[in-house]
Formats: sequence, structure tokens, C-alpha cells
Amino acid sequence: MNIELIRSGNTSSPVTSLRRRIHTDSISLLGILAILFCGIPSNLMAQPPQGSEYFAYGYSIPVVGYPSDMTMGDFNQDGLLDMVVTSSVSGELEIFLGEFGGGFQENNTGIFDCPLGAFEASGLDFDGDGDLDLIILTSFGVLHVILGDGEGNLQNNFNLTLGIGFVTSVEFGDLNGDDQLDLAISTLSGISGGGETRLLLSVGNGDYSLSAQLFPSASALAVEDVNGDGDLDLITAGDQLAVHLNDGSASFVVSHASDLSYAVEGLVVGDIFLDGNTGNAVQDILCLTGGGEGLAFLQGVGGGAFSEPEEGYQNQLSNASEMTLVELDGQDGPELVFISQDSAAHIGVLTGHGSDGIPFEGFQEIPISQDPQCLKVLDINQDGILDAIVASSTVNMIEVYLGQPPAPDFERGDTNWDGQINLADPLMILGFLFQQSSPGMSCMDVLDCNDDGFVDLSDPVTELNYLFGGVSSLPEPFLGCGSDPTSDALECQPSLNSPCP
Repeated sequence: MNIELIRSGNTSSPVTSLRRRIHTDSISLLGILAILFCGIPSNLMAQPPQGSEYFAYGYSIPVVGYPSDMTMGDFNQDGLLDMVVTSSVSGELEIFLGEFGGGFQENNTGIFDCPLGAFEASGLDFDGDGDLDLIILTSFGVLHVILGDGEGNLQNNFNLTLGIGFVTSVEFGDLNGDDQLDLAISTLSGISGGGETRLLLSVGNGDYSLSAQLFPSASALAVEDVNGDGDLDLITAGDQLAVHLNDGSASFVVSHASDLSYAVEGLVVGDIFLDGNTGNAVQDILCLTGGGEGLAFLQGVGGGAFSEPEEGYQNQLSNASEMTLVELDGQDGPELVFISQDSAAHIGVLTGHGSDGIPFEGFQEIPISQDPQCLKVLDINQDGILDAIVASSTVNMIEVYLGQPPAPDFERGDTNWDGQINLADPLMILGFLFQQSSPGMSCMDVLDCNDDGFVDLSDPVTELNYLFGGVSSLPEPFLGCGSDPTSDALECQPSLNSPCP
């Protein structure tokens, strides 16, 4: 064959060219016929590789024992991020000082006392002296304060006397605009002084006053600005999910309430439906429901009002916790990252979609050690890409999963990277399938002409139908460079041979 057929994006008829001779004698006609009549053998299908495009295991940091939570902050005021790890069993906490260039000094740690049963830790300036302190919520319903000295030491321990019952959850924020950190605290029902959500308003120097306003008991709390007025609002989830709007002076009115038939174990707020930018009064609410077995969504409609909750994603979540909304790939909506404590423990990532009323589309699992206790997502190695950090109490390790750079742009179907879609491209796929060779092919997504997440015989057939069968287009990105709009496990690595920048 000495004629090359080229189809461009702005014509309906093939254009002939004598630019290059294409040899097809290396393709086995008998092999093609056998596949058409007998199916595709497994060795002629490129299976997606194991792993994730978002995170890959990096390294582990041993800890003293049975980590229950961790928090990050600059505890020695050297401008670097430090890590504090608490243990619910040993009565100790360990501080890992940050290193230049990212990471932590594993051989230069400090070990200090902390209360037994510590399961939730937050680093903040409790007493207003400019040094980071630690507030710990214990499994005994007590808030415990450990003061920092600004040099990486955490030693002055005391319980926070609240005058209220057994504390089940706590959130922090400046609720009355005085630049002091206030506390929203939920307490356990059935115990004297408990059963409500209360506010502790800071008066400075570590002293607090108890607000007279009462809110419903809640299994989960969130303190966020949901209507874009600059004031932090309060969300409580118990028998009802209620949104309480703040007038800026820590006085609240209910703007939304929905009865719930399920327990809520976590709340996050963000623009997951892509109907506006964060802070412009179209924030949405995401609930972790039913023992970490699903999600419920309340879509913001502006002014602190929300739609009724809708449930979904029960197939993707199982025994989930520690969910957080972050932007990982710079596309569509934010991703939801969480940990699962199933027998096959993993980090789960629901890929943001946002449009057409669909918050997430695509799911990835990254295997981790058993019994994960907490998850943080931040740029630990200062490379501009978010990483995931997990504490596992089974192996007594902090495991760091490094964020992976976004896949490079490509043009679907341009398998020989000559900047054109022509007969040479499906022949290249057939050569890969039958000869298991792909010279220079570092981006498998280019071969996936029908965007089903596999490379098999249906891909050259799809491309031939585009060239000769009247099919108008291949899936995006097509007739131009772009990123893959769907999530799959096919790899695409940068290459100097690619015509895409």
C-alpha cells in the first residue's frame, strides 16, 4: 500500500497523500479473523496497571506506638512544617521536626506526655502567646490542653474545665470577629450537662466564656462560611442537619433544617457541584453517613439555603472515615479523599466531576496498612503536589503516599504522534496488540480510542470507523491536545516525542 488516508477535523472526505508508505504484512490476518470470531485473548488486551494516578507509596516513619491522630504545624517557629503524633494507649506524643526541602527529622524527635485515650489532636495557639499549642479530645469526653513553648516542646498539661458534659466533637474558629479562637463543642446526650452543642467564646489568654445559646446535639459539626458573608457559620448533624447562620457576633439563626433517617459521622463543605466559586454563597454540604457506608449531598442554592439531602456512592465507600475535599488534578470539581478501615484497608479517592448534578465520577483505591487511624492531605515534600499521610496503629507507622503529577496532555488516536489521524494509527494499535511492541509509546491513553480504560481490538475498530465508517469523532481529547476527561488506570507519561506540549 502506498497511499495514506488522512481525515482532518473540517472535512467529510478522505484526503490522499503519498507522504509515507505503510507496511501491513506484519499484521496477521488469521489472527484478526480468529479474534473476530472467537473473542479477544487476554494476552491481546492491555490491562490497566495496578496503582493510582493520585498517590503512590513513598516511605514510612516509625512511631513510639499505636498512633491515634496527628496534626501539622510549625511548633518550633523555624518556618518548617512539624508533625505531632498522639497515642491513645501509651500516654505519649511524639513530635517530628520538619526538614528543609520537606519531610521530617526522624532521628531528632521529642517525646512528651499526653492523656490516655487521646484520639483527636489539633494544633493551634490556645493562649494567644504566638506559640502553637495542642488541644486533644480524649475518648473519655475530656478536652486536654498541652502548651507549646515555641521551641518544639509540649509540656504544660491540663484539662480544660468547661462546665458541660461529655464532649464528643469539637471545631475551632473565630465566631465573633475578635481575632480570638472560639470552640464549638457537641456533648453526649443522657449525661448531666450534656445533649447539646455549645459555644465557648475566647476572652484571651486561654480563658473562655460559655455562650448562652443552645444548639441541637450533633454527631458531627462543621464551622464554615456557607453564605459568603465572611462570618463563620455552624452546621450541626444529629436527628436533623441544620445550618445556623452567624451575624458576625456569634448570634445564629437557622437557615436550613432537614430531618435525617441515618447517622452522620462527618461533614465537609465545598463547591462540589461547580455552580460557583468558594465564598460566593453557593457552598455545598457533604455528609459521611451510616457507619462510613455512603454519602449524602445538600446542594447550596445561595444565601445559606440548601436542597434536601440526596444519598449516593454506597458502592465506593465502606467503613470510611477522615474524609477531606481537595483539588488534586486541577480539573472539574474537587476530589474527595478518605480512608477505609475494611479488611482491605485503602485510601479512597472519588474524582471530582461537578457538572450535570453529579459531584463525583471515577474512583480509585490505594492499598495501605491495616487499621488506619487518621489521614492528612498536604504537600509534605514541597514539590507543589499534594501528598497523603496515614497513621496505622497495626504497624506503628506513619505512611507517606506521595502525590503524582497530573498526566500529560495527549491527542486520542494519534498513536504514532505525527499530529494527524490516519490509517497509520489503527495499524500502530494492531502492531502493539499482536507484536506486544509499542516503540516510544509512553502514553497508553492515546491507544484507547473508545476510552473504555483498556487497549484491545475494539480500539483500532473504533478508529477505522472514524476514518471510513461515518463515525464523527473519537472521545475527547480529540483533534487537539488535552487531558483525559475520564478516570482510568491507563498510564500516560511525559515524552519528548509527543506533539502535545
